[in-house]
Amino acid sequence: MLYDQKKLEEALKSYRKAIELDPNFASAYYGVGNVLRDQKKLDESLQSYRQAIRHPQYP
Repeated sequence: MLYDQKKLEEALKSYRKAIELDPNFASAYYGVGNVLRDQKKLDESLQSYRQAIRHPQYP
């Protein structure tokens, strides 16, 4: 929801908190990747996407 509202910094904090609570939460890594992509932090974004697909919860 925060991401959809373009509240990128708040969304990033929320996704990172979700990862802290559940390091296997693939969707949160994907969300981090989206935020970082929108912030033009492409290398970091790619790392987050790669992390997302390593987890068993990845769809």
